[in-house]
Amino acid sequence: MLLLAVLACREKEEILWLEGSRYGWEHFNHRLAHWETRLGPDGVDVAVIGGTSTTDRETVLPDGCAPETCAELPAADNANVLVRWARAETASWHAVRGTTTIVAGADGATGSVKVQLPKKARSVFAVIEGFAIDGGEPLTGGDACYAPENGWLPTVLAIGLGDVDLSDDGMEATVNVSAYATAGKTLEDTRQCVDVVVDQAQFRFDVDVLVVEGTANASVLPVEQSAAYEYEYGTVPDPQEEPPPIELNKDLSRSFAGWSRIAWRFDQKDPDLRGAYLRTLGFEVVAEDGTATGIASNYSPITQLSGFDYVFEGTLQVVDLGTDVTRGTIEETVPAALDADGAPIVTTFPL
Repeated sequence: MLLLAVLACREKEEILWLEGSRYGWEHFNHRLAHWETRLGPDGVDVAVIGGTSTTDRETVLPDGCAPETCAELPAADNANVLVRWARAETASWHAVRGTTTIVAGADGATGSVKVQLPKKARSVFAVIEGFAIDGGEPLTGGDACYAPENGWLPTVLAIGLGDVDLSDDGMEATVNVSAYATAGKTLEDTRQCVDVVVDQAQFRFDVDVLVVEGTANASVLPVEQSAAYEYEYGTVPDPQEEPPPIELNKDLSRSFAGWSRIAWRFDQKDPDLRGAYLRTLGFEVVAEDGTATGIASNYSPITQLSGFDYVFEGTLQVVDLGTDVTRGTIEETVPAALDADGAPIVTTFPL
């Protein structure tokens, strides 16, 4: 009886985690300058920027740079965003959050998150709780005619978490975090200044990591998805339908389901090393359907210049919590807005 009383009096803890994030531009496809989805107890922070053709902000070229080969088209666009989140209250599981910042380019880069656990770990795993990906890092070769804050046409974009390393006493957890990003060419006469520096592109990754400790090992589920869309130059492109989601064949209603890896490769079939103007980008697990997906597209009736292909490779960490899970979806439209210093304006949506 005493044991039952102790178990009943254990204080429950709320665990909050990210199940998906995606965006799609209202009007056209664009470069990737900034994509942010960061989940916290007060809400979800969201920002999406695609360069001057989304912020309607003029770019001042350095002296000696030719406007005819460094053209920018200031215009405004809005992003339709979707964020999936979940939370549960449990006395059997605990979660601790940490953050690392990584600047990565074609060679990739790594960082780590180290957290103190509230008790000696039994079973432990880690997932991506949030991220901010920004293409405005300085060029590796120094200043040039192209301003990297206007974004890039990515060919690879990836965040991955390694296994959790525990200290000898089981009270400290360390997670290695890897990030990788490469940019491709535009192959446009009016944007030659982009093409000559694509191998110097760098992205800053701010990655929030949630370390989860509990009573069972998580199942590791790979999610792989791909699509290819043809396009004949000079024609009106066909809309790009998303491929069907991947069936996970698991009941997720009372489960934790979070991502430990999200990775895309774009335009791998393009022989000219073209990068991707993106119309949509995202990943999600839909618990009520028992499905997961990773999507991307470049559809744009006026500004689409090429076909498109992508491969998504993700990894889910899934474990039965043994308790009810509350899930929510945020679907909103946000402007691509910058503050007076040129930093993305972040919008917070309450849970």
